[in-house]
Amino acid sequence: CKLNPRYRPDLSQLKRFGCLSYIKIQRKVGPKFRKVAMKTILVGYKLDGYIFLKPENGKFYDSRDVKFNEKRVYGDLYRKNSIKDWDNNFEEIDKKKWFIEFDEKSEENLEENSKTEGELKRKRGRPKKITSVLYVHIDGETLDEDEEENLDDESLFTFLTSINKHPASYKEAINSKEKEKWIKASDDELQSMAKNEVWEYVKRPNIDKKGRKPNIIDSRWILKEKVEKDGNIKCKARLVIRGFKDKNQYNLQETYAPVSRLALIRAVLVIINKYDLDVVQMDVKTAFLNGKIDDEIYMEIPEGVKVSEKFRRENVCKIKRSLYGLKISPKRWNELFTEIASKIGLVSHYDEPCLFTWREGEKFLILLLYVDDMLIASNDINKLDEVKQN
Repeated sequence: CKLNPRYRPDLSQLKRFGCLSYIKIQRKVGPKFRKVAMKTILVGYKLDGYIFLKPENGKFYDSRDVKFNEKRVYGDLYRKNSIKDWDNNFEEIDKKKWFIEFDEKSEENLEENSKTEGELKRKRGRPKKITSVLYVHIDGETLDEDEEENLDDESLFTFLTSINKHPASYKEAINSKEKEKWIKASDDELQSMAKNEVWEYVKRPNIDKKGRKPNIIDSRWILKEKVEKDGNIKCKARLVIRGFKDKNQYNLQETYAPVSRLALIRAVLVIINKYDLDVVQMDVKTAFLNGKIDDEIYMEIPEGVKVSEKFRRENVCKIKRSLYGLKISPKRWNELFTEIASKIGLVSHYDEPCLFTWREGEKFLILLLYVDDMLIASNDINKLDEVKQN
């Protein structure tokens, strides 16, 4: 203040001297649910933060990311003679060097650091390379209990990923041992596309409506193996347009689609439990394919469509429905759902656009939408059935 009379300090930043403070540990080591803050005592100020003392080890820290408990001071937690007269060795945390480094003496340092609360210092050096051995069943041999204990979650996940490798492309799928299953899965997807009239074939355009060279987007297949409830493996194929190549300009209102917040979902579950409502959970199959597209978007004829090469060269697909992968698909689906919900008497709330309600006297219904999943609850079974059917 003496150097600059115009400077007005913020007195709200002054805290009770010696109060308990909890500074954030910027990088955690050890268990997932390890403490994220370190208990210290406020002992001073800096131009860019506060100075703290940890009495257990006599170390000083500086931080700005802190929570204060001014109702308690060091005397409430520590006895008068328990705080030693430590040397004034101030330890300053370099915010630019929060990366944790280990020396080459194995993992003992990691275990010690994970057990010590709030220890921010780390020994430097390259991390030691750890070679893990994965034991698997080979030629019908089984593992001993001791050997099975060596299989940690990460190793098992890596092993399952390696044996459950999904085809990366349509060509790889039809050249694999499961060729027939993948062809059937892709045919089912294409039949769904035809049923919903997702596209129509048009002659390959030379210019678009604005007189520019048309932007024709390609597509790809997403191929996954899923385990059914009965344990059987089902091949599933989904056609996705590579929407990042769409050069059309859209504003946020055309692409943003709201989703339900977790707090809202919890609130609805509380209401269901309190009033003992009938509740069902539903999802819409091929939800995005219901949304309509008015923009001029062209796509190359996908792999797996049974047409001649000449027809493929001369024609393209003009998109009519919100195909998976387009930037505007989520918004188009949300608009269509809101329109249909209003026709059956459901009201969308302004602050919570994914919450739809209906009320008639003491009867009421709640519908919560999360992309294509719905949670429907009501004390009127007839209205609940009506909404399910629509």
